This record gives sequence, structure tokens and C-alpha cells, in this order.
Amino acid sequence: YLCDLNYVPIYFGRDIDAPRFVKNSTEEWNEEPLHKLNFLERYFYKKSFNNAVLHVTGLFVYKHLKKYSKNPVNNARVIVDKEIFNEDIKPITREKTKFVFFSPNRIEKFKGTDILWNALQYCKTDFEILQVDWRDTGSDEENRTSLKLRENLSSHVKLIPMIKRKEMSSYYQWSDAIIGNLRIGSFEYVELEAVMCQKPVISFTDKKI
Repeated sequence: YLCDLNYVPIYFGRDIDAPRFVKNSTEEWNEEPLHKLNFLERYFYKKSFNNAVLHVTGLFVYKHLKKYSKNPVNNARVIVDKEIFNEDIKPITREKTKFVFFSPNRIEKFKGTDILWNALQYCKTDFEILQVDWRDTGSDEENRTSLKLRENLSSHVKLIPMIKRKEMSSYYQWSDAIIGNLRIGSFEYVELEAVMCQKPVISFTDKKI
């Protein structure tokens, strides 16, 4: 029984900005529900939430947790492995003829890909964006949106295959700058990893967060 346990849930994203105990919950940038659960399923998640000793999250997720928890804890720490991400890692071997941005983010609204694609039409200088070919397929709406974004690439964008985590730092080092999250208003792992590699980052910062 949940009431007999002492437990502390930690929230990293859509598990609380679109909670499973809210009917047809979704994230603010999507229209279709992320969760379509029946009453008993929502009741289970609500009881689980209510019986936690306290709730922990950080960064942009904290503002969502405060809506539902009377005892939220804001832990903004994000751990980055300095042995993998540092300025001494050798860059990849690849020809470069122009300024290159590296975007390892998924192609989706949550990361702000739509914002970036729209902004590119106003750019006058010549540069390249290496975009990892990684789409969001979490829901039908997200799948359609990500697929549409992928099919409407700017001439600035070049898709590259998925990269192993241990090889990411070499791409950071080779690139001139990194594109982080352009929508949520706070940093994620990409921004911190890039900074650990001493690379400049473009991202959106909401001072309220």
C-alpha cells in the first residue's frame, strides 16, 4: 500500500507539466492530450502523488510542480560528466568551409525547432547547422509536427545520424557554436555540456526561471 511507504518522486519534465492525474493533460505547446487515462488510472496516479513525503524537481519544471504540491523542493543541480565533456577532447575529423552550429536536440516544439526554422528565413549570412536526425514520436501530434519540421529543412541545415553520447564532445569541439533549447526558458544538458567544452551557446533564457 502506497500509504505505508516513504518515497520522494523526482520530476524531470512531462511527468509533472502534463501530469497523469489530470484528465487529458498536455503540454502548453501542444493541443492533443499527452495522456488519455480513465478515472481509475488517474486516481492511482493522484494517490501516488498525494502520498509522497515531498516532491523534488528543478529548472523550468518547478513552476509546474508548485501548482500541485504543497511541499515542492527546487533542486536546480544538473550533473555533467567532466571526463566526457571538457575542452581537451579532440574534435571530429570533418571538413569545415563555413561557420558551423551544432544542434544535438530532438526536432520538435519542446526544443524550439519550429522557432529556429522560422528564424532562419531572415538570416543573411552563410553558415551551416549540423542537426542530429532525431525526431519526437511521443504522441501522434508530436510525431506529425516533428515529421513536418524534418521535411521542411532550411538550406542552412544538414541532417546527420544519431551520435553516441561518448562521441558528443568531439562534435562540440569541432563546431563553432551550439544551439540549445529555444523554448522552455532554462538550460538543459546540451547547454551545460557545451559550456564544459568551452563553446558558446545560443538558447532562450526566461529570467523568471
